[in-house]
Amino acid sequence: MRVVTWNVNSLRVRMPQLLPWVDEAQPDVLCLQEIKVTEDKVPSAELEARGYVHNAFWSERTYNGVAIFSKLPIEDVRKGFAAGHDHPAFMPNKDGNPQTRLISAVVGGVRIVNCYVPNGSRIGSEKFAYKMAWLTALRADLEQFKGTDVLVTGDMNIAITDRDVWDPFECDGQLLFHPAERDALKRLLSFGMTDAYRHALPDTNEFSWYDYRRGAFWKNQGFRIDHIFVTEGLLERITAAQMWRDVRKLDKPSDHIPVGIDLG
Repeated sequence: MRVVTWNVNSLRVRMPQLLPWVDEAQPDVLCLQEIKVTEDKVPSAELEARGYVHNAFWSERTYNGVAIFSKLPIEDVRKGFAAGHDHPAFMPNKDGNPQTRLISAVVGGVRIVNCYVPNGSRIGSEKFAYKMAWLTALRADLEQFKGTDVLVTGDMNIAITDRDVWDPFECDGQLLFHPAERDALKRLLSFGMTDAYRHALPDTNEFSWYDYRRGAFWKNQGFRIDHIFVTEGLLERITAAQMWRDVRKLDKPSDHIPVGIDLG
């Protein structure tokens, strides 16, 4: 089972890049973030024609939005946190509703949790506090799945180690690589999860996100902030991991690239 995560930064805009890549990469489960379209307008027909007939969305107009497209049956779809959305730390969207950032389902016996973690905007800001609260809520939410095979994936908006940023000295303490963010991610991993990509490829220096500004992609000034975390029972099943960097070279690309693992 090949599971891939990709922040497409608008699904409708990115369909011309997504469909040829799907034909090449052939993921079994495709977890997308920032689809930025209401559920009734998700352009799913072309993906369904390619075998992705099982899908689940939680999305809104213009912002956020998460989706799971699967060739395998999807069971027990859950949207948002089990504890609800009335926590004072949870910022509503423009319509006053919860931000559509979390969806999960069971596919092939694995609970797949697809996340779009808040960016945080600026260290010390209200949005940064929201990011920390959101990660705390996610860690608590995982407790309901204890004792099962769990795969947490998505745009986490945090690089984990020095190897995951283009310059650890330049990036240290900045947004996406601040000690508070990394500590929050470590607490998330304390659920009993391992960074699957790094487990499979311990020595690589690949990045999954490049700022649109300052020619960051062409200078290879990136961050690895799109992750796949797995519980212990899935570790021995990992047979491969990869990123598809070439999609960033296409016209009108997302600022993120696909990241995937293969489970035997």
